[in-house]
Amino acid sequence: MLMYMIQLMQRVIFLIILFSIIFLYQCAPGGTNAEALSTVQLVDLRCEYRGNPLGIDVLKPRLSWNIESDESGQKQSSYQVLVASSEEKLAKNAGDLWNSGKIESDQSVHVVYEGNKLTSRMQCFWKVRVWDKDGNSSAWSKPARWSMGLLEPSDWTAQWIGRDIPGTNHHNDFQFSKWIWFPGGNPAEMTSPGTCYFLRPIVLSGGKKIKKAQYLITADNRFSLYVNGELAGKGDNAKERYKFDVSALLHTGKNTLAVAATNRGPEVNSAGLIGVLRIEFQQGDTLIVPMDRQWNTFSKKVPGWKDNGFDDSDWVPAQEIGDCGIEPWGDISMADVHTRLPAYMLRNDFIITKKVKRAVAYVCGLGFFELHLNGKKVGDHVMDPGLTNYSKRLLYVTFDITDRLISGTNVIGTILGNGRFFAPRTSMHEGMRSYGFPKLLLQMRIEYENGTTQEIVSDQSWKLTLDGPIRANNEYDGEEYDARMEQDGWDRQGFDDSEWQNARPVESPNGFLQAQMIEPMRVTQAIQPTGIANPKPGMYIIDMGQAFYGIVRLKVKGPEGTKVIMRSAYNIKADGTLKTEDNRGALCTDIYTLKGKDDEIWQPNFKGQGYRYVEVTGFPGVPTVGNFEGLVIHTDMDSVGNFICSSSLLNQLFNNVRWGQRMYRRSVPLDPDRDERQGWLGDPAKDAESDAYNFNVASFYAKWLQDIRLDQRLSGEIPDVSPSYYPYYNKTIVWPSVITIIPEWFYNFYGDKQILMDNYESMKKFVSFISEHHQNSDFTVDKNEYGDWCDASTMGSGEREPTGATSRPLISTSYYYNNVMITASIAQLLGKTEDDISIFFIIIRKQECKNFPVPCFNIVLNY
Repeated sequence: MLMYMIQLMQRVIFLIILFSIIFLYQCAPGGTNAEALSTVQLVDLRCEYRGNPLGIDVLKPRLSWNIESDESGQKQSSYQVLVASSEEKLAKNAGDLWNSGKIESDQSVHVVYEGNKLTSRMQCFWKVRVWDKDGNSSAWSKPARWSMGLLEPSDWTAQWIGRDIPGTNHHNDFQFSKWIWFPGGNPAEMTSPGTCYFLRPIVLSGGKKIKKAQYLITADNRFSLYVNGELAGKGDNAKERYKFDVSALLHTGKNTLAVAATNRGPEVNSAGLIGVLRIEFQQGDTLIVPMDRQWNTFSKKVPGWKDNGFDDSDWVPAQEIGDCGIEPWGDISMADVHTRLPAYMLRNDFIITKKVKRAVAYVCGLGFFELHLNGKKVGDHVMDPGLTNYSKRLLYVTFDITDRLISGTNVIGTILGNGRFFAPRTSMHEGMRSYGFPKLLLQMRIEYENGTTQEIVSDQSWKLTLDGPIRANNEYDGEEYDARMEQDGWDRQGFDDSEWQNARPVESPNGFLQAQMIEPMRVTQAIQPTGIANPKPGMYIIDMGQAFYGIVRLKVKGPEGTKVIMRSAYNIKADGTLKTEDNRGALCTDIYTLKGKDDEIWQPNFKGQGYRYVEVTGFPGVPTVGNFEGLVIHTDMDSVGNFICSSSLLNQLFNNVRWGQRMYRRSVPLDPDRDERQGWLGDPAKDAESDAYNFNVASFYAKWLQDIRLDQRLSGEIPDVSPSYYPYYNKTIVWPSVITIIPEWFYNFYGDKQILMDNYESMKKFVSFISEHHQNSDFTVDKNEYGDWCDASTMGSGEREPTGATSRPLISTSYYYNNVMITASIAQLLGKTEDDISIFFIIIRKQECKNFPVPCFNIVLNY
């Protein structure tokens, strides 16, 4: 009996201890909670909109998560976040960086980190649990992480390295030509808007074969060039020289050169046309046909005016305005528009003798870069870093390279492309901004298991060469690759770099360094061609079956030195050949020179192009569709939406929209084709929300808004393009209104108040600028640069600029009113009531403007 009582007491004590342990565990910060476990699941953990981002520079990052449940109406009532300095600590529910405790809130987005101070290079591991509507706790989420970048300028000990190459080949292509126009006054100063027509017949004698014929031309404001009635090319900016190959349009005997030149604008302004035809014959001689008074002109369009044999006896000789170089156009003849520069290759080696715990590289290579380590490219990014105004901001990219390092000698290398840093054009559209020659800033930190660290930095010990296989790379014109110049093993141990030169210290681009916080560009899809045609001997047209932005991957086998030339464009002509006119001044041509060994597979590194068709010449043998692939490239934003219904037409329309959105998202909203490819401010104000229903564009647009803020002048003026590679500061209102429209939409869509705080001062400065410079006494605004651009009712109406039929003052005044309303409402939302009263309280009363009635706008602010 005594033994039984002892055993019974032992069991009771055991059960008391057991239940006590369970109770204490449930009540602990990392426990499962005394309540029943909720079926709610937590997924898609994000830090600053990104999943597990590396090298961020936000000191108080915001955390978000999604809640999933099979139960209808389920929701979060509370949450708890743990952030730890190691995976081991997080697994033990030890939030040594931050333990939020149980927070009664349904907030699951933009939860601000409120823990210990975050420092450079720090790793942060986190997880979250929530309580559902019934007060039941979920299980902990799967762990997520982020790491910090280099937060202070003093953290950077690396040097900018590279090699600056002074000198450019300059020549005067227009030395025999004059600026011309229809006679009357001084067109260089002012003449009436409208289109004038110009003709010049030439005769080519028999017995001479044309080797090459090129037409160099430009006009203020736009032109269409015809040869024997066929359209040879178009252009629309006097600051750019347009070059067209017209060899195939000329023939023996009489030929007719014709140009329709338009002076656009609502008022009198400058107008002019200049050009030269240069024909090289196989016999070695050259014929030059300049523009001068030998051209005849007429001010009205006449049927058949551009055709060969047209009778221009009623036309008058053109007026010679002056030589190339006169104002207002300046000297456009001395710049090499199509810039050429080989890719830079840089390398360095270092030795590891200890066990590596962690290794991270922070890289800014301008214009674009690829990082290589021990014989392989690091990561799958394309054309890093994102585009910025490099005199204001430079983005660096963080790579975790722990698994890439080996014991003994390691080799790190980079390839630098030109990108927008070494401008793809030197003279076009007001003079395209160039920032210098390619350069590299690289810093790598290795942490060893014994607690020591090692820094590998870019400096004069690195080796550099310009004698690699990428002989030219230009985003507009294409890439030239000579496989015979490949330097095998350049990024591996044992390579002999004795013929390489030492890298040189170069000046900083002056912009401040900032972590790249947007998704990188990647190859996201490989497209197989749908067909191949042979419109001419030796010429093949590859149809990708879909228009997209990207590159062509080539597979070829042939003799050493064979050159395969690939030109790309959206469309083909009626005769089946490539229609390159839509590319305007962009050559869109890739050239691959074979090394002559087995199958060779190649794709460009530092360019892209909007296209569907590819013209291939020089291919050894007869190609098949299997020799080509189309690689789709864009900023790799997460897909967040989809649409499907019973209508195949609607499904196809939706699919077309997604293709278009991907084409335009390349670290900046860029048009994908021809020779502009700029971050125009007008379009995204209308289609950002459409983007967001299909893709997670939050980081993308937050980055671009910062580009715009940095391009804003002290006066408050905002350019039409950002980053401002074209310095288009037109003191206008409609395009720059993106600075108010997108932040307001962004806040309403994502619930992110930070975007308003970041952009409010720029909004205020912009609205004040318009008020000061353009507001009329009746509160209307007349200034408008582009009107109702590409209005469908007026597009395609001859030579007319597609500015639409809508009254420009009506558009500007409406935008002004909208900007004021948005800024005033955001001022209230942010508690800026003093600003709200002093600057944005406006009463616009009913008035009559020049051409249209203005409705009565009353902005009533209630406090």
